[in-house]
Amino acid sequence: MLALLLSPSAKARAYAIEYARAHAQDLPAERLEELVAQGAPDVKSFAAATLEKRNPRELGVALLGRLLQHKATSGFAAGALAQSFDRAELPADFLRDMYLGTGEQLNWVKGFISSKYGATELPADFWKALLDDPRLQKKPHPVEGLAMRALSAYPAAAIGPEWLLEKAAHPRISHMATQALMRADSLPGLDVEQVKARVFSAKYRGVALGLLGNRKLFTARQLTVPWLLALARRADPELHGFAHRYLLENVAPADFSDAGDAAAGLERLFELALGAKQPAPVRAFAQTYLRCHHPVIGPEQPESKSYNLKPRAPRKAYTPELLWPALTDSRDDVRRFALAIARAELRAWGWHTRVYELADAEAKEIRNLAYDALLRAGEEGADARHTLQPEELDPVKVFSLTESTKRSTREVAVELIRRHYARLGGAERLAWLMQSADREVGLFAVRLLWEKHRPTHLPEGWKPAGAKEAPAASGTERFANVDALRTFLRKMLFGLPPGRAKEAREGEVQKRLSASVAKRRVIELVRDLGLDDAAFARVVAPVLEEFTGSLAKGEWQSCLASLVQLRAAHPDAQLGSA
Repeated sequence: MLALLLSPSAKARAYAIEYARAHAQDLPAERLEELVAQGAPDVKSFAAATLEKRNPRELGVALLGRLLQHKATSGFAAGALAQSFDRAELPADFLRDMYLGTGEQLNWVKGFISSKYGATELPADFWKALLDDPRLQKKPHPVEGLAMRALSAYPAAAIGPEWLLEKAAHPRISHMATQALMRADSLPGLDVEQVKARVFSAKYRGVALGLLGNRKLFTARQLTVPWLLALARRADPELHGFAHRYLLENVAPADFSDAGDAAAGLERLFELALGAKQPAPVRAFAQTYLRCHHPVIGPEQPESKSYNLKPRAPRKAYTPELLWPALTDSRDDVRRFALAIARAELRAWGWHTRVYELADAEAKEIRNLAYDALLRAGEEGADARHTLQPEELDPVKVFSLTESTKRSTREVAVELIRRHYARLGGAERLAWLMQSADREVGLFAVRLLWEKHRPTHLPEGWKPAGAKEAPAASGTERFANVDALRTFLRKMLFGLPPGRAKEAREGEVQKRLSASVAKRRVIELVRDLGLDDAAFARVVAPVLEEFTGSLAKGEWQSCLASLVQLRAAHPDAQLGSA
């Protein structure tokens, strides 16, 4: 008879309902639930009314939860769950089922939780289990968002650091998990080695590096300097960039030593910065560290300003024995590092008078250090840390620079001689300079000889060709008369030794010039100045005329040709005996 409750015939159902009211009031609750779910409206109403007469506690939480799905019983079930049970009597599994059930069940459980529990009263494990439930993967919205918002109110320590770290790579949960970890001041139970291992996974790298960089969570000692240095060796810019920043900000020089000794730590850092076998990322870190912790230039470094670093290394650690050879290293970064230190320490080392050695360096920036130190000698505002004083200029070394294979170095030497001639010059030195294979250097020497040492009785107001005024009187010794100057020129030409090796072209090596070739070049230089300056032509013409009687074919031909050119250039002047 009760089977007619599900009959398609309205009369049959009505008969069955009357029968059930009279003789079947003890129908099982599960059978009544089935009628509510599958029956026609009249049967639903009968089954719902029958259930409402039952004791909710006898019906049980699970069945009431299922009754929430049906319109006919949802109101009764919601009231029964709220009024007949304490919140502690509704187990976590039941509440989780409601979250993952129908829309009616979800709406009920949302209201129940908000009315019965504070923001963090439910254990965080409840929300974690909900997010981990495989049923959620089929339809994550909107329950996943509700669970994440609920978890965001808990501290990371309450949620579980390991669970959060695992979820940091989840396609939808990662943002919430990462934020919780980044906000944390402590993560008890999270193994630093586990976090360190995650930096090598692209999925976890960002959060792992963020955690390791938080000194509230992990100390430099926990990360260990060897591990950080190994990270600095990595080609990946994100990994070695993190290692560089962390080591700069958080590690003292003593930490680079196994014994915790600062001096040994600095020695290790210099080996990392300059070592022949060190990879470029490691050198870059060590060089930056040593620059930032230098007591003089450290505060000027951009990294020091960015990370508010205070120098921790003593000045005495930056020795010339370590850094001078690095100035000529083949690696650009090593040279630049050594150069930065040398600019600040050159005078303090007492090695400022050795800048002449750097003037022949292959690297332009190293030569520029020498040029700056020499050319700015005596200038107001020059950096005294590496600039020489005028009295420190060495005449022999300056004149030696005119033989450099570097054209720029020869030009600097010539300029130094011009500026500081009273201290550096002299006729004998100019005679030596005339032998240069660089024609410009030789011609400069001849012009300077005439300008600085011309006889004192020459017409007042004489000035070099093209100049607007006579050169200022200087403290250099002048020839007493024309004969004295001619005697000097004779002595120079007759006694000229074999010329120096050619230095005009950088990197080019030639055999030493013969004495005859050297003499011919000096004759040509003397001629060239004579072509420009009639007064000088009058002085030098008799000397050239004497040499036309030389037995050496090359000499007399050069002198004769020079005389002819001088007479053609100055037809009104009496040049020689002609």
